[in-house]
Amino acid sequence: MLVIRGIWRHVYKGFKLAYDTLYWGVVFPVGMYTVATFQLAKSTGLHFLFVIPRVFVFAALAAWLAAFVGFVLSFFGPGRVNAV
Repeated sequence: MLVIRGIWRHVYKGFKLAYDTLYWGVVFPVGMYTVATFQLAKSTGLHFLFVIPRVFVFAALAAWLAAFVGFVLSFFGPGRVNAV
């Protein structure tokens, strides 16, 4: 759903792709879903559930990395005034 929403927002509606602190609110649940599913599979012995965290760990890392890179790049973008 996140990918579909991102395509709709930035491709179809034409919103500029820019960093926003609200992206961390998207990144956090993806990581927590991954960890919670891993712990559920481990504690219940339902080994077929381990497939989900094995896939979603890469999605969570990619989302976290994209948000972090956007955060860092926002410091060097146009309109940023150096306080030094």
